[in-house]
Amino acid sequence: LGGGLTALVSRAVYYELIELGVEEERGGETKFGVWSGGEFFVFGNMAPAPGGA
Repeated sequence: LGGGLTALVSRAVYYELIELGVEEERGGETKFGVWSGGEFFVFGNMAPAPGGA
């Protein structure tokens, strides 16, 4: 979370967040995260597909 905050969520909430996730291009990299309140929250980088495709 912003400002150096961290949070624990239940497994069910985690899976709900992942279902809402989208891929976005940021700084030349593909990031995975969610949009909320007009801000994109990154969960992590998308790994290239095996074989570089």
